[in-house]
Amino acid sequence: MEQTPLFSKQMSIYVDGSALGCATDFSLSAKQDTIEFDYLTTSRAKRVLGDKYSWSASFSGMVMTTSSHVGVGYEDLMDKIIAPSTTDVSIYFLPNVSTNSYYVGNGLLTSVEMSGANGSIVTYSGEVTGDGDLVKVTTA
Repeated sequence: MEQTPLFSKQMSIYVDGSALGCATDFSLSAKQDTIEFDYLTTSRAKRVLGDKYSWSASFSGMVMTTSSHVGVGYEDLMDKIIAPSTTDVSIYFLPNVSTNSYYVGNGLLTSVEMSGANGSIVTYSGEVTGDGDLVKVTTA
């Protein structure tokens, strides 16, 4: 069976139900903590048990525009950083458009950055640290 690679232009990022964008650089990572233990044996190898996990998401290369935008943009994200009571965001990544499977979770918006060189397009980026479960959802 031939496999089709997933291209980043198919990755959609949504924050609080509004599209942040598509066709951008992104990262979604999950990490599981471990607990070391040892049996009273002659083996010198460490043993580990899985414990809690954490997740984070980052995005970059989002293009700033001069016209009004639809959905969430840089100013909306910056407002979430400046006003601490509104830093919680819901985010989901849609990595597989053919099966409508995506990952969704709530997190804390921990950074927003705008950058641009002289004569180039102004872009922005950000990071979300997960606060609770990251859940895989498949819709019809």
